Amino acid sequence: MPLYLIETTDKSIQMVVRAVCATCARSVAVQAAREEGTAVWRDPDRSTVREIKPDGPVRGVVLRSETK
Repeated sequence: MPLYLIETTDKSIQMVVRAVCATCARSVAVQAAREEGTAVWRDPDRSTVREIKPDGPVRGVVLRSETK
């Protein structure tokens, strides 16, 4: 199952999600939403999803990152 990077368009919140597809990754992000709410993860104008492909040895994964 691939990994996806899903992030808000302003890059203030990022999540790495393991899911079957990009749509499924959005669903996982909706379930993990906090104070930002669920709408941001459902709206392609407010968030992006892209598959993470290994370009070398994987050393770790950041599950969630926020900047205030």
